[in-house]
Amino acid sequence: PKHTKLQPSSFLYFLTESYTMNFLVLISVICLASCKIIHNVNEYLYEPPKIDLTQDGSETILYVRLCESSSMNGAQTILNMTRYCYCQQSEAFDAKGESCSIPGPTLVMHDKTIINVTIVNEVNGSDIVYNGSSSKWNTYKDMDVTNLHVHGLHVSPKIDDVLVKIHPSQYPMNTHSYPYDIGYHYPGTFWYHAHHHGSTTWQVNMGLHGAISMNQDGDLISEKYEENILMFEWFYVIPSSICNPGNSRYCKVTSTKDASYSPRFQLTDNEEIKGGPNLAMCDVYCSFPQYERNASGYIYDVTTDLNMTNPSWNANETVYNTEDPDLLFYFVNGQLSPTINMTKGVFRRLRMINSLSNWYLQFQFPSECGWYLIATDGVYIKGEPYQNYDLSKPSHNNQYIMSPGGRADFMVNCSEVGLYEIISTNDNTQDPEMLS
Repeated sequence: PKHTKLQPSSFLYFLTESYTMNFLVLISVICLASCKIIHNVNEYLYEPPKIDLTQDGSETILYVRLCESSSMNGAQTILNMTRYCYCQQSEAFDAKGESCSIPGPTLVMHDKTIINVTIVNEVNGSDIVYNGSSSKWNTYKDMDVTNLHVHGLHVSPKIDDVLVKIHPSQYPMNTHSYPYDIGYHYPGTFWYHAHHHGSTTWQVNMGLHGAISMNQDGDLISEKYEENILMFEWFYVIPSSICNPGNSRYCKVTSTKDASYSPRFQLTDNEEIKGGPNLAMCDVYCSFPQYERNASGYIYDVTTDLNMTNPSWNANETVYNTEDPDLLFYFVNGQLSPTINMTKGVFRRLRMINSLSNWYLQFQFPSECGWYLIATDGVYIKGEPYQNYDLSKPSHNNQYIMSPGGRADFMVNCSEVGLYEIISTNDNTQDPEMLS
C-alpha cells in the first residue's frame, strides 16, 4: 500500500533541569456527571496506567467502550469528540469511566509465562457481520466488531488470530479470551490494537491501541534507566456540522442501504494515495454502511472552536491539508505537544510506537541533545558499528524514519539546560550510504 509522511509539526518538548527533581504529575482525567478525558496543550506527558502481567498465570480484562475526549488550548476547544477506548472495568461498575484511557493501559509482560487477556465488547452495533465471500469484504464494514492483535509478539498465530470476531455488546460472542503462551522472548517495545478486517483503520485511529512492554531477566537497560512510552496519533478535524449535520448518522449522501459514499475530505491530492491513509475519520465513518451507523452506539460528534471559514468547506468538495494545515493535528499519548522533564547529563529511554496506522513518521531530534538508537521493533541492536547508533552521524542528521506500526527505542542525554523540541519533518538530507 501507499503510505504518506507527516507534514512538519511539533510533537514533544524536553525541559532539561540542572538538578534532580521529583515531579507530581496530575493525570488529566476529570470526571463530572460522566467521565471526560481532557488534555491541554503543552501539559506534562500523560502515560496510561500499567497492568502487571509479569507473573505466570496473570490475567486481565479489557472492556471496549466509548469515551468522551477533549484537547484544549486554555479555554479554546481544539477537538472534542467521542472515541473508542479500552477500560479496566465494565460500564456496569464504572459508569464514570475512571478505568478508561486513550491510549489503552500499558501491558507489562515477562517471557516464559502463560497469561490471559480477555476482550469484552461493550459497544452496541449491527448484528450483520460480513465474510470473505461478501462483495463488501474489502470495504469499510463491521464498524463495531473488534478483536485484539499483539503487534510483534512471538506468540502462536492460532491465539493471535486476527480473524476472530468479537461482536457488539447486545449479541452473543461479544467476548473472547487470548491465552498467550510466551516462551523465550526478547525484551522490548511492542503494542496491541484492534485488527478486524474492515474496521481496523477506524478503531485504531479512534483509540483502540496500547503499548506492550516485554521484560526478561537480566535486561539491565530496562532496570537502570527512567523511560517513557510514546504512542503517536493523528486527527483531521472535520466538525460534525460539516460531516454529518445535527450529529445525525447521515452524511449528506443518499442514505439507502446500498448507497455508495464518495470521500469529501482527503488529506492530499496525490492520486497515487488511495483509501485509508488519505481519508479523514469523517470520511471513514461515512463509508460504513448506513444501517451499521444506525445500529452503532457511536455517533460522529466532533466539535471545535477552530475557525471554519474556509470557502471550500462544501459537502461536495475535497479539502486538502495543504489548504487547511491548521486542521490536521498529531498527538502523543492523546496530547498535543506534551512536555517531559529531564535531568541534565542523565540518560533517559524513549520507547516510541508509530500507531498512526498508515503513515510513516519522520522525526527531527534537537541537536542540542545526544540521541542514540538502541532497539528497533522490539529487538536490541547489538554489535559494532550499529550498537547505540549515534543519530548525529551523516546517515541520519539527528533524524529517524519509523514505518507504520514500527517501534524504535532511543537513549537521550541533554548536556545543557534548556527547552528542546522534537518535530516531524519531510527533510530528505539523510544519506543511508553513510551508515557506519
